[in-house]
Amino acid sequence: MRLDQLYLDLCARLPDEEDAQFQIDQCLSHCDIPPTWRFSRPDHDIAPHQISRLRAMVGEVAAGTPLAYVLGEWEFFALPLSVSPSVLIPRADTETLVETLIKLVPTGKRLLDLGTGSGAIALALKHQRKDLSVTAIDQSEAALTIAKQNALALALDVEFVASDWFAALDGQRFDVIVSNPPYLASDDPHLEDLRHEPLSALVSGKTGLECFEHIAAGAKKHLTPGGIIAFEHGNTQSQAVQIILGEMGYDLIQSVKDLAGRPRVTFGYQPEA
Repeated sequence: MRLDQLYLDLCARLPDEEDAQFQIDQCLSHCDIPPTWRFSRPDHDIAPHQISRLRAMVGEVAAGTPLAYVLGEWEFFALPLSVSPSVLIPRADTETLVETLIKLVPTGKRLLDLGTGSGAIALALKHQRKDLSVTAIDQSEAALTIAKQNALALALDVEFVASDWFAALDGQRFDVIVSNPPYLASDDPHLEDLRHEPLSALVSGKTGLECFEHIAAGAKKHLTPGGIIAFEHGNTQSQAVQIILGEMGYDLIQSVKDLAGRPRVTFGYQPEA
């Protein structure tokens, strides 16, 4: 089958998808077919095994499976990361957290990423700031397996630890503690759209603020004096997170907006004394 014919066939399988062209192009690339060939080599003959694979991939997307899980990889901060339904799909919103810390953290500090998932935050920070000593934890062994694979593929030196938040850290202290924790309430209407992603990485509890409260309290014993605590949160949660950090005794609390102008990151400092 010619490429132009196959492309029309694949488009017909995604009739209601606004992003059909992007999704099909991603699938083509994943099958070693440059999407630009649709214009430069439309008569290129596609091998039968590629046709079968492409139809299966587009079929999964049409059935509602997120494209990242179909591909088995996704890009975050220009880094290719392996992903699976065991981890959240890295999102552009989280790049605001990484960008904030790249600018904020002094040279040579020790950083802890809580609930690392695919390792996106930890690996992006280590890639951009080789001077940082980075430790990343997750309670999910499946997530840690993926994060370790990503670190190995990217040749980035990050320590990974299996831990339920701070439980396995044995009094260790860090200069920076960062987290994109679960922050959806248990009845959040967005959960239906996220049904393919791990619920434990999405839902914090009844209010959506429980993980912020738990981490902010636990971090007091694991942050050095003057150390930074930073969260990604929902775009309506900045005031609530600021209040939590203030009540826990953190200083100089600020929020940062994402590219869409929505408050997405809040950070504060452990008092010096």
